[in-house]
Amino acid sequence: MNKKILLILLVLGVFLVSACTQQTPTSNSGYLGGQKGLEIKFLQGAPPESISDGGEQDFDIVVEVQNNGEHFVEANEAYIKLSGFPPTSFGMTNADLIQNLTEDVEANEKQPDGTTITSPPVSVEFPGFNYEANETTSRDFPVRAEICYKYQTEAAAELCVKEEFTSTAKDGVCDVNSQRDMSTSGGPVQITNLKQTAAGKDKTRFTFTVSNVDTGKIYKTDNYCDDKLTNQNKVFVEILDLAYGSQDAIKCVGLSEGSDSSGYVTLSGGEPRDVSCTVTLTDRNNRIEPFNIRLTYDYWKYVDTTIMVQHTPE
Repeated sequence: MNKKILLILLVLGVFLVSACTQQTPTSNSGYLGGQKGLEIKFLQGAPPESISDGGEQDFDIVVEVQNNGEHFVEANEAYIKLSGFPPTSFGMTNADLIQNLTEDVEANEKQPDGTTITSPPVSVEFPGFNYEANETTSRDFPVRAEICYKYQTEAAAELCVKEEFTSTAKDGVCDVNSQRDMSTSGGPVQITNLKQTAAGKDKTRFTFTVSNVDTGKIYKTDNYCDDKLTNQNKVFVEILDLAYGSQDAIKCVGLSEGSDSSGYVTLSGGEPRDVSCTVTLTDRNNRIEPFNIRLTYDYWKYVDTTIMVQHTPE
């Protein structure tokens, strides 16, 4: 009797596991995803933890740049800046402490077979530091490396199109009033929460949220992370590849300095911001309509370390 009960429980267990497995959706995303772009760190030993004073020790500072996202960055689209210490004390000028990347930074890529091509790191070298003064005691100096880079995040999205957007018939291939699926590339600024609603017989509206999901700051593109208020927290948004004819129209609100389907969205105070677009279509049938969303922005981050200048007794 106990064996029969055990057998029944085992069969039920297998059935429940199978049912749960079938209910778990699988991702067919063409993107790797993620919430990072370019990350930086100091190469170990460059700078060293401590150096001697009196001009007795030359050293280099090397910053390693790693792309953890899915956008290709050209060498002239990013720079590294060092700060935190008086440059002349280390035999440098302010100009010596700023460098563009020396080579392009490849994107991470997801291949059709599911494998990943990983971006190799890029190193930026600042050579020839030397602390020339003689100190009366040991002293710590902060060293900060900042990176400013241009980046893009892309989302592959889709809309539900019906002969009449306001129709409540349940026999269509999709539901207009719904949360829409979306596949988003890895980057520090993300597109989330895509929703669609009917806005009339021949109109539909979709909204999405733009968010800073990393710890850095966003700036208007091509301004080298200039910290003026007019440059802060600005992301350029583009609605792309949405097929509509000459009699159709798209109008997005929440954007500035652009067109009906593009412009800057301002994440006031760094908080997420919604963008809403209304699409009017004259040629309608029951279908899924693919389109893309692209975000372009400059992004700024930093890392810190410390150098101890050790007093060398005479």
